[in-house]
Amino acid sequence: MPKKLIKIMTTIVFALIGLVIVILGIQQSDFSNIKKYDKNDKTPREQMMSPLKKSTANARRHNRNVAITGNNMATLGDFNFNVAGGKTLIANISLKYKSTQKERGWFESGDTIEKEIIQKSIFLRDAAINTMIGNDRATIDSKRLRKDLKKNLNETLRCGEIEEVYFNKFILQ
Repeated sequence: MPKKLIKIMTTIVFALIGLVIVILGIQQSDFSNIKKYDKNDKTPREQMMSPLKKSTANARRHNRNVAITGNNMATLGDFNFNVAGGKTLIANISLKYKSTQKERGWFESGDTIEKEIIQKSIFLRDAAINTMIGNDRATIDSKRLRKDLKKNLNETLRCGEIEEVYFNKFILQ
């Protein structure tokens, strides 16, 4: 019995010594130098980046802007779609377009296909989303999808038409 009592007493003494050390350590610590991190803080890598690299990196993240890229090309930006089978399709869609307006008369507007694409960007993205939502297969047939997208996007445009639909990114997860 005395050995058991001695063992219990030494355990209690060591626990109390440990507790005293922890309490003294906390009292002696200086917590005023702890820095609070949030999403606005820049990592060291971001601090070393040039402004051009920063703008390029931000543009690559997730772009929803419709833009004219030149040579009768436009981009509708990035899309994330939930498709059948619980899968996700990540796509970036570009368009090749042509103007269908012949010579303008006195009363016709001066709009060009480029202006119309920018002005109707919300409607074009909506048409693309509605086309993708209408796709009921887990495996996506990109040729059929391009044809459907072309048809639906052309219904939105008045000054020109979409000749071809391109996928710059097409990831099915």
